[in-house]
Amino acid sequence: MSTILFDTTFNLLLDFIKKFDDLGYATKPPLPIKSLRKAYADDLTIITSRIKHSQKVLNAVVEWLLWTKTMRAKPVKCRTLAAKFFTSKTDRFRWEPHTDQVYSTFDPHLSIEANTFRLWALLPWNSKINLNS
Repeated sequence: MSTILFDTTFNLLLDFIKKFDDLGYATKPPLPIKSLRKAYADDLTIITSRIKHSQKVLNAVVEWLLWTKTMRAKPVKCRTLAAKFFTSKTDRFRWEPHTDQVYSTFDPHLSIEANTFRLWALLPWNSKINLNS
């Protein structure tokens, strides 16, 4: 596919998920900025403040990819990362934080096309990841 045709098609995806802009992550004043998506070439970054919002947007991306009939996600290259304050033992058990600190990153277990994303390669945490869950 030519680069111009690909860019045009990829912009259709960005337009398709624009309806989820209100789910984007928002910074606090004095510089309030809200952002849901960042794209470069064939890479797409989804930024939300809730795991369920990220999954909702990913489901829409899959819906759009199925509509194209020619494009597809490559789950092996997908990465996911989340961060939160862990204030209870229940949270730590549910999300498995990467550190013992109160604020830590963790794997939010998002999925695309019935595959679980793999963790960022830079995380100081090693785990076997099930891509078939």
